[in-house]
Amino acid sequence: MRRAKTRTRPLDIYKRMPILRKQDELPIDAETVDSAVVRIGIVDLPVPEVSAVDTYEEETKGGFKPPRPYIRHKPGTQIRSLTCEYEADHDDEAWLKTHAKFGTGNDSATRLSLDLFERVMDALEQEAGRTDSMPTLTEASRVVAERTGLKRTGANSTLDDVYTYWRRKRERLKKPLLRRFWPPTSENNADPHATFRQRTKERYRLRRTRRSDDMASYRKLADVRQTLARAMALLDMVHTREQAKLELARIAVDSFEQAVFEATDTTGTTRTPPVLQTRRFERTAAEH
Repeated sequence: MRRAKTRTRPLDIYKRMPILRKQDELPIDAETVDSAVVRIGIVDLPVPEVSAVDTYEEETKGGFKPPRPYIRHKPGTQIRSLTCEYEADHDDEAWLKTHAKFGTGNDSATRLSLDLFERVMDALEQEAGRTDSMPTLTEASRVVAERTGLKRTGANSTLDDVYTYWRRKRERLKKPLLRRFWPPTSENNADPHATFRQRTKERYRLRRTRRSDDMASYRKLADVRQTLARAMALLDMVHTREQAKLELARIAVDSFEQAVFEATDTTGTTRTPPVLQTRRFERTAAEH
């Protein structure tokens, strides 16, 4: 819908100003005001009568019998992994594979899984971020045992090696491993990749000189564009990974609901999982 354009005209000092001398000249405005008044009446809402039925217990007899044992739900490893903020990188995976004690070439009983390694590293980072200091080996063993169930059995246990690796990696990077524990970026830092800095009040000048379009500025913008393209690719891969984790969590929840349905249902009907219902609806919508 296009809006009507109005053309500005200069003031005419010789044009007479219209003056209202009688009220009868505007009868339409009075009718408009009277019609705008909304009369509010009392709304009568019908209320049904409620009465007690004496034969209700005889006519509606329940045939459900509760089972003897309680239904206990044990969350799987997929749901527990969703609460872990630490993600292992290539250095962590290489260290796990080449470790002399619990690497891939050793026995499966002494091998350390990647999921347990991430949860141990996450517990150490959470404790260091909470206390704002490096925890000792005794404190780390207590925190890891509470959050992951991995206990320290001897002097050369798995926790000692992971703790030493975590401490050396943190000292080498000179910052926490989790992003939310990083300190804010300094205002004097000119690195364009150092984001999440504090907002500063800009001082605008009255006149700004136009910058010359040189080759150095073009190269900087090209580097920034390539960096943003790589960041978009990484975000797409992270999105795909999180979607896969969400599907695993939904499957674990659906299996628990199926177990509850089989233990409590007495009608003999077949339950359709919500995952199949959603996929069937999407396939029907795609065909139409």
